[in-house]
Amino acid sequence: MAVNLFITLGIFGSLFSVLVPVLIILIPPLWILLFIAALVDIRNNQFKSEEIKIMFILLVILAPIVGVIFYYTIGKKFKIIEE
Repeated sequence: MAVNLFITLGIFGSLFSVLVPVLIILIPPLWILLFIAALVDIRNNQFKSEEIKIMFILLVILAPIVGVIFYYTIGKKFKIIEE
């Protein structure tokens, strides 16, 4: 049983050693793209008030991780949809 445990950990260890560098390389550029896309989307859309638009811009700039997640999940409710 101990041998099987070490073999299993060895497989996960090698997977982990390959996966972590790939994630370290891929996540920051993708996050930067989401950050820039959020700022461009905020700039290009109309909101119910100018204060809400400024709030989203400040939130995304001052707290990028929380701001981007908050904007993409809740920001739709504050946009004015043109038909």
